Amino acid sequence: YHQPYPVEVKALANIFVTKVFAGAYNSFALAGGSHGSPTTVYVWGLARYGLLGVGDYPTTCCYEQPLDPDVSADECPLCKRSQVEQVPGILSYVEEARGHAAFSMCKVTQPRETERLFKLPADPHDPMDTYVPFPVEVTKFQAHNISNVYPGLFHCLAMTDQGRLFGWGLLRHGRCGIGKFDPNSTWNAGLQRTLFDKTCPIFPREKAYEVTNRGVVKTTIPDETSWYQPSPIMLSTLQEHQIVDVGVGECHGVAVTVDGRVFTWGVARHGRLGVEVADDILLMDPLDPDGRYVVNPVEVTSATELNISRVACTSNTTLLVASRWPAERKPQPARRRSSLFGRGTGAPAEGNRVRRVLDTAGFGRKKTRDGGEESEDPQNTGSAVCCLM
Repeated sequence: YHQPYPVEVKALANIFVTKVFAGAYNSFALAGGSHGSPTTVYVWGLARYGLLGVGDYPTTCCYEQPLDPDVSADECPLCKRSQVEQVPGILSYVEEARGHAAFSMCKVTQPRETERLFKLPADPHDPMDTYVPFPVEVTKFQAHNISNVYPGLFHCLAMTDQGRLFGWGLLRHGRCGIGKFDPNSTWNAGLQRTLFDKTCPIFPREKAYEVTNRGVVKTTIPDETSWYQPSPIMLSTLQEHQIVDVGVGECHGVAVTVDGRVFTWGVARHGRLGVEVADDILLMDPLDPDGRYVVNPVEVTSATELNISRVACTSNTTLLVASRWPAERKPQPARRRSSLFGRGTGAPAEGNRVRRVLDTAGFGRKKTRDGGEESEDPQNTGSAVCCLM
């Protein structure tokens, strides 16, 4: 289904929206924030993996916990067990997945309304893909003034006007940067296996329920890597830094501080983090041995002297804008095949370094009559676009 032409989001009518942000599966709107008033963050779209940021409402089965007190488990169409008579006089049950999907219901607050419990509709082709079709408030941000939201594929980041950073959504590959989430992710090279870390915090995962041929309902984990954070949480590692810009890739994130320092986190594959990370720090994904990752932001020291001001991410590459380029770093001559997309996505990392791919210091200049040049910019400022690779 699709909408062929623009229509008004009527739930936000008469609300002063200042910014909007669109992700792959979610949209955000910021309201207020002018003249010192607090901002309000609204979100709509996919509810899976806690992408809404409105809190957790985990998978349920009415045989364990009734979803609706007025409907018994035997009457619930998603939970009731199907009986069949395989042998005359002996009843058996159809072995199948039953129960309600994760985020089949959640507590939502619509504009100008009080909080209520809402039953989420689901994609007819994938019952796990539940969604909210109208804007709801991210109440976790009521105590913060949010200036920007950065929606990724299955995770989101948000920045406050004080430069604090929050993350939520799918945690796989450490893409949210909030710390360790998988207790079985520490790799031991001597034993050639992962070790269990009992100090690891407990995060929810998507669950499912199955019925055995005896009618017993058992809990399963369809995807063991489906750890998620259902509501925004501050990136504590960056709490002492004032963030001014953020980039979000498919499985990694980047933050730039007010003093031009760069921090990255997430999957380290293909050198997208721009740092050499020791093997004892990299964590292991159980279903992706090559997708080693870091869960807390690490500084890209090779970018410190560049005074980075802006950042942008593709799914597998990181781009930085530097306000100066050291004279001792002689730039490489331009090649027809740009390294901007070559190494960042396909080839192995070669040194995980910052490399200049475009110098804009000559932009904004014009020729004079005597053949010289003068800058149209009175400050004659310049910058360089760099690539983490």
